[in-house]
Amino acid sequence: MSLQGRVVLLTRSAAAGPLEAELTSLGARVVARPTIAFAPPRDPRPMQAAVHNAYDWIAVTSAQGARSLVGLRTRAVRLAAVGEGTARALRALDLHPVVVGAGNATSLAVSLLRVAQPGERVLVVRPEEARDALQETLSAAGLRVDAVAFYRTVAAPDVSDTARRVAEGEFDAVVFSSPSTFLRLREAGRGVTGFAAALTASRRVAIGEVTAFALEQAGLPATAVAERPTDEAVVEALLRAFSR
Repeated sequence: MSLQGRVVLLTRSAAAGPLEAELTSLGARVVARPTIAFAPPRDPRPMQAAVHNAYDWIAVTSAQGARSLVGLRTRAVRLAAVGEGTARALRALDLHPVVVGAGNATSLAVSLLRVAQPGERVLVVRPEEARDALQETLSAAGLRVDAVAFYRTVAAPDVSDTARRVAEGEFDAVVFSSPSTFLRLREAGRGVTGFAAALTASRRVAIGEVTAFALEQAGLPATAVAERPTDEAVVEALLRAFSR
C-alpha cells in the first residue's frame, strides 16, 4: 500500500528527516511543523541542586532531556535511556547509556531494575509536566529517586499558523508524538473557524498509548497508534490509518 497523494503533518520537535524521506518514498507529501518548543523550568532550583549531587544512575526520558544534560557531571554515572531515540541523542553528546528501554516509562523501569541495586541513587531527568510513574516504580523497588524537571514544553512560535492550515483542510493525517504536541495544537486551534471539524476529519496517528490517551480524553481518538517510538512504527500506523 502507498500513501500516494496524502499530505501528512508531523508535529514532533525532533529532526524529521529520515521519517520524512520514508513517507515521501511512499508517495506522501510531508509537512514538518513542530507544535512545541522547549524552555527552562519555571523553578530552576531543583535542577541546579541536582547538578551538584552525586548519583549512581541518570535516567533520561526524552531526547530533549538528553540535550539538557550538557554541563551536568556525568562521569562515572551510569545512564539509562527511555528508548533508542533518546539513546541516539545521548550518544551524539558522547554519552553512552548502559540501559535502553523500549520507548516508555514502564519498559525503562523494567530494564533499569534488572541491573540497579536497592539503595542506589537515581536522577530522573524529565519535563516539568511529566507524570511520576517512573519515579514511583523505582522508589517502590528500593531505589532512592530524585525526579527533577530540566525543561518544560511551550507552544511553538508558529503553532497558530499550523492550526490555521489544519482548519483549511490541508492535511489528510496528523502525527502526534506526545500529549504536548496535541494539546498545544488544540489550544492554538480554539477559536479558529473550521479547526475542530478539520482535525476530526483527518487521520490522527498517536505515538504510544500515553499520547493516544490524551487524544481519547479530548474526544478525538487516534485512528491508529504507533506501538513503538520509531520511524518504522509511525509508517506502519499511517498505513493502517489510511487502510480503514
